[in-house]
Amino acid sequence: MKSVTHRIPKSIPNPAYDNAAKIIGKYFFATARQFEIYFDEIFPGNFSISEEGDTEDFVIRVFYLTAFYRNQPLCLFSIKFPHYHQNFGFPLPPELEMVKLYEKCD
Repeated sequence: MKSVTHRIPKSIPNPAYDNAAKIIGKYFFATARQFEIYFDEIFPGNFSISEEGDTEDFVIRVFYLTAFYRNQPLCLFSIKFPHYHQNFGFPLPPELEMVKLYEKCD
């Protein structure tokens, strides 16, 4: 009998924030598909390797997504989600930034 190894996440996202991110991602992905751009992760990215930092008024969680164009890596995006821990809410809209541009695609 084969042994199956499962990856256990280090932390689990709040379901309310996870659902909100998926709603935002729906339109983000629809627009990206129009330009033949696809991603290696489920939006907004892998929660276990995301980063979180505090500001004076809220918390920002940063996710990373690799974009592909015609099956070649195009760029690495960061998506920053400002949010509150005390109560559900987003004080600012998400911020998308291109972190790294890979070599030119054919």
